Amino acid sequence: MANDFSTDPRCKALWKLDGDLTDSRGGNHLTGYGSPAIFFDDVDKQEGSHCGDFEKDNGNYAVIPDATLDAGFPLKSGDANKKISICCWAKPESYVSGAYLWGKFDTSGKRTLAIIRDFSTLKIFWGYGTGDSYETIDTGLYLYNGEWYHLAVSVDGINKFIFVRVYRKSTGTVVYSNTFYAANELNVEDAPVTLAARADGSSAYAYDGKMDEVVIFNDLLSIKEIDNIRNGTYAFNSGFVVDQTLAQVEYDLEPVIKAHQVIAQVEIVPNPTGIYVCQMLGQVEYVEGAGHGPGARRIFPVPHIKTTWQSQARKRKFPVVIGSS
Repeated sequence: MANDFSTDPRCKALWKLDGDLTDSRGGNHLTGYGSPAIFFDDVDKQEGSHCGDFEKDNGNYAVIPDATLDAGFPLKSGDANKKISICCWAKPESYVSGAYLWGKFDTSGKRTLAIIRDFSTLKIFWGYGTGDSYETIDTGLYLYNGEWYHLAVSVDGINKFIFVRVYRKSTGTVVYSNTFYAANELNVEDAPVTLAARADGSSAYAYDGKMDEVVIFNDLLSIKEIDNIRNGTYAFNSGFVVDQTLAQVEYDLEPVIKAHQVIAQVEIVPNPTGIYVCQMLGQVEYVEGAGHGPGARRIFPVPHIKTTWQSQARKRKFPVVIGSS
């Protein structure tokens, strides 16, 4: 199977690296550098017909200037939304201190965001202020040479959080899934977007290894969406969903809650930040061990055909089950 991003308005770039550096979603075509040029491997790949093999010693990297980015590309100069999700496959081949996998990060005072493999450890560089300063988000995750990983990073620059989820193919497991909070709002500058190097193309900080299917969204992604992209089963769905457990929704209640069910049609918009929005038709009920006695059932009717319910961040979580009795 293959991912289908064609109907998702949030998807702003798709670099499949299937023999070239074109954007399959828009006009954000990359220019490659290095000699010999970037090699496209048709054997050791994760999606499509090829992957890109970036050799540090050859000076291989790819770039697109900020001014050339499509309107609506996340973190393009002037972006007030400051939301971006980046997913890609990566297979590092050597340990490099401060190697840039993906960046919009110019060290000459135009720092925005970068995904770094610092020798072996996955880190995020987070620019703030006027672009002269940055924070380092250290995941502590060790990425081994010679192994394929699926990396997903979702960022809300205004609310200052970062969600990182990493899958290791050799073990078939998600080895990392965590949220971080930066101290400062993300800075947006007109630095170029780069793959496998920082803005100046310096080989000293170049990524050495393979990459495949780099996809960019101008919004946060849910864990389900990230996993579907990794599995090659992604398809955008904006309609109502019935009879599926979609995510965890948070609700500010005491920890005596035993169960919660949404008996309704629900459109849920989950994201990794701990804030989830539901549109409900029907009624909400939960069973708790306090209130009117052990096991008391309380039912909350929804007064309108469509009601939007937004949780509060970092409150108690319970699963949402759709269409259950």
